[in-house]
Amino acid sequence: MAGLLEKVGKSGIDRRQFVGLAATAGVAASLGLTGCDNKVVETDEESLPARLEGGEWIPFNCLAAACGYRCYNRAYVVDGVILRQGTDNTHPDSPDYPQQRSCLKGRSTKQIITSAERLKYPMKRKGWQPGGADYKPELRGIDEWERISWDEATDFIASELKRIKDTYGNRAFLALGQTENRLSMGLLGSALLNAIGGCLTTWGQASQGGLPVVFRNMRGVWALGMVEAQDRVALKHSKLIVFWGQNPAWSHSGGDMYHLLNAKKASGARIIFIDPYFNASMQVLADQWIPCRPGTDGALLEAVAYELISINLHDQAFLDTHCVGFDAEH
Repeated sequence: MAGLLEKVGKSGIDRRQFVGLAATAGVAASLGLTGCDNKVVETDEESLPARLEGGEWIPFNCLAAACGYRCYNRAYVVDGVILRQGTDNTHPDSPDYPQQRSCLKGRSTKQIITSAERLKYPMKRKGWQPGGADYKPELRGIDEWERISWDEATDFIASELKRIKDTYGNRAFLALGQTENRLSMGLLGSALLNAIGGCLTTWGQASQGGLPVVFRNMRGVWALGMVEAQDRVALKHSKLIVFWGQNPAWSHSGGDMYHLLNAKKASGARIIFIDPYFNASMQVLADQWIPCRPGTDGALLEAVAYELISINLHDQAFLDTHCVGFDAEH
C-alpha cells in the first residue's frame, strides 16, 4: 500500500483514477471476507489461492480494547508476513457453545499490525530533553521526531518520573482508567505509579461516564457495564429487556447482539429501547421504541419511579433490607 501511494503521488492521476486504484488495493489487501455479505466464510489451507501456499494459521488474542470477549482470531502467515485473517472455526456454533467470532474491530487487527504508519521503535521530539529546562510548549504538534533506543526511552521515563516526584510530589501524576479494575487499560501505569508513592486517578470512564461507579454500588463488584452485567444463560429466561440510551450493535464489541437475539428466540423476551435516536440495535431487536427528548431521560426515570411507587409496584421488602436512603426510615 505504501508503494502504491508513492506511485500515485508521482503519477499525477486524477481523483477518479485514484479511487479505482484504491479499490483495487483494498481488494488485494482484504481479509478474505465477503464484502457487505454478512456471512462467515470458512477458510482453510486447501481453499487458499496458490500464491498463499506454504503458510500456516496462527491463533492470536484480539487487540480490541475495552471488550470482555477476547474473541478467537487467527492469522495466515507466509514467510513471516500476515496475508489473511480468520476467526473462530474450532467447533460447531450453537447458543450453548457459541463460536467466539471476532467483530469488525477485531478483524481490523491485520491493518493495525501491518500498517505503514505503525510505530516500530521509540521516538521523541527533537526539541525536548530530559530535565524540563529546555521544554518549549510552542513546539508541540509541529516539532520533528527522532528515533531513540529502547534503553534511552526507559532511562528518560525513569529519570523524568523521579524528577517530577522530587519536584512536585506524587500528586503531579495522573493515571487514566479505574485502578480498581484489573482489566483497566490504565492498570500498568497506575500500578507503576502506586509503587513509587501513589498518583491521582480519574472518576468513572470516558466512554461510560459514571456507570461503572453506580454499577459497583448496585452489585458490589467493579464492572465496566453490560459485558459483566449480562449473562447469556439468564438472558434466555428474560421476559423483559430494557435498553436505556444504549446501542450494543455499535458500542458493545463481541457477542452481545448474538446473545440478545438468542434470548428473543428462546423466551420471546420483549425488548424496549428508550433513546432519542433510532439506532441500529433497535432495527434488529426492538419491540417498542420510546423516543424521549435529549437530556430529559432523568425526568423520565423520575416519572417511572413515581408511578411505580404510587401504584405500589415497588419491592418494599427488598428496599428495606438492601438499600439505604430510600425513605425516612432508612
